[in-house]
Amino acid sequence: MCFKTICISFCIIFFASVNSVSFAQQYTLSKDLSYIEWHAGTHNGLIQFKQGEFQIKKNRIRKGLFVLDLRTLSNTDVSNIQIRDMLVSHLKSPVYFDVVKYPFGYLSIDTSDFFDGDDKPIPVKGIITLKNSSREIEFQVIKKGKFYTANIVIDNVEDFFSGFTKAMAPEKIILKVNIATVETHVH
Repeated sequence: MCFKTICISFCIIFFASVNSVSFAQQYTLSKDLSYIEWHAGTHNGLIQFKQGEFQIKKNRIRKGLFVLDLRTLSNTDVSNIQIRDMLVSHLKSPVYFDVVKYPFGYLSIDTSDFFDGDDKPIPVKGIITLKNSSREIEFQVIKKGKFYTANIVIDNVEDFFSGFTKAMAPEKIILKVNIATVETHVH
């Protein structure tokens, strides 16, 4: 066998194996366009992200981590500035989010089902951490181009906020996650 034949055979085998490897796309959230709308009882507001990124491989979210900046927690439904400030101060207090001690919350994504085009909800599994307390969660994500949305429902709110009884807690907290992405690189 001549050297030229060996080189051609090697190149064919090498490129065939490279084509069979599936690369992961790394995405970073756009801080200017990404946010969380929270709803609890009769109140609602916003929380900004500190940072976040996730990886998609073979049209599935393989892993991701989003850092919620709880210091940015705001209220959008109370028009009286003094009452709104008191409510936000109370939500940031040790009774609720204890923002001085726990300024960040975390949403990690472990896996998802296959994305089959835009505007189709897919199940996602992950973990949410608030006040150093973590819970496994499942929720639906909808992809539309470079935008991803999800509604995360946190039941058993008193598990996160142990400073009060079940009667004092809202029945649930809904986090409407809105993420705009920038593709950063391929692994």
